[in-house]
Amino acid sequence: MIRIAIIDDAVEIGTQLETILIEITTNKGIAIDIDIYYSGKELCEHLQNGEFYDLIFLDIEMPEFTGIDVSKMIRDNLKNDATQIAYISGNKEYAIEIFEYDPLYFVHKPINKEKIEKVFERLIHRLHLQADAFTYKTGHNIVKIPIKDIIYFESEDHQIIIHYYTQNEYHKDSFYGLLDHVQKQLKSFQFLRIHKTYLVHHLYVRKYAYDKVYLSTGIELPIAQSKRKEIRAEQFAINRKESV
Repeated sequence: MIRIAIIDDAVEIGTQLETILIEITTNKGIAIDIDIYYSGKELCEHLQNGEFYDLIFLDIEMPEFTGIDVSKMIRDNLKNDATQIAYISGNKEYAIEIFEYDPLYFVHKPINKEKIEKVFERLIHRLHLQADAFTYKTGHNIVKIPIKDIIYFESEDHQIIIHYYTQNEYHKDSFYGLLDHVQKQLKSFQFLRIHKTYLVHHLYVRKYAYDKVYLSTGIELPIAQSKRKEIRAEQFAINRKESV
């Protein structure tokens, strides 16, 4: 699901944009979730409380807290480079000012379906380029780890510990979340849920035993009794794909 925020102090613009987005994504068979805000300050409060969006349609000319102010908070204060921002304005001169905030697109008012389709096509392209990275939020930072570098995930006290390699060095980090959600997010990659506590990347499994896996890092992790039959079947399916 793609999470989208619309920020415009004009109610009719927000409603029009929402209608266009629903029409576009319905035709493409893409699931979206849309939130509408009528002030930049309101959006910033939600972002500071941990809300995350894949795409933000951001009106530049708003009273008190402008679109530029919101951009500074997202990119500079929250260190969030993952969220894509499509700017909306009737003034083309802003196209230069927003350049430093890595805009996805500049939508010149009035908006229409054709313009928004171009935004969405570019968004899908960028998301596909980022698809081989796992993104998570820790503190006020958005972190992206290449899938190929992730060894395994571990669940501990409402936190997820991610174990990974970067430049041949072992690292680990943590973030709040559920391992079930991580597993769903990575369902198209070769991650095996060997235990309620562990989600392991097949790439780093050196050997499968009856009740445990041996990782190439030297770590041994248990396979839950209830998972053993399922893991053997998944292992067999992966090995068949790799041998083709």
